[in-house]
This record gives sequence, C-alpha cells and structure tokens, in this order.
Amino acid sequence: VRQREGFNKDAVEEMRKVFNRFDEDDSGEVDSLELAELFRHLGYKVVLDEIHVFVTEVDANNSGQLDFREFLKLMRLYRENE
Repeated sequence: VRQREGFNKDAVEEMRKVFNRFDEDDSGEVDSLELAELFRHLGYKVVLDEIHVFVTEVDANNSGQLDFREFLKLMRLYRENE
C-alpha cells in the first residue's frame, strides 16, 4: 500500500491511465505544464504557482518533473489539503 500512497489498486490504475495520457512526450514523467492540464482534466482548479509548490514538495530527485510514484504522492498531498 505504501507504494500506492494509500490509494486502492483500482484508483492507482485509473491514475496511471490519466498520467500516461498527459505524459505527452512519453518520458515517464510529467512537467508542471502537463500536470496543470492533468489537474484541470480531473476537475481541480489550480494555478501554476500551486503546481510548482506541490512539485517541489514531492519531486524526490529534484528533476523538476514527476514520475508516476511522485505523482501519486502529489495526489495524496493535494487531496489531504483540499
């Protein structure tokens, strides 16, 4: 469960599909702009500044982009802060 950041398997599979859809360059990571589009697609109202703050919090390797595991962490944080 830790690798899924507390999300059940179905939720993780759904998030994987969304993540892959917005990973436009197929790099296995999403940048802030892709992430902003992804959040809007999910119905969240966020501004780019908020995205940058969240990315900074969960970007373990300081790449400026999020891999899927970092993305799950971000989703957990975002939902906790809602």
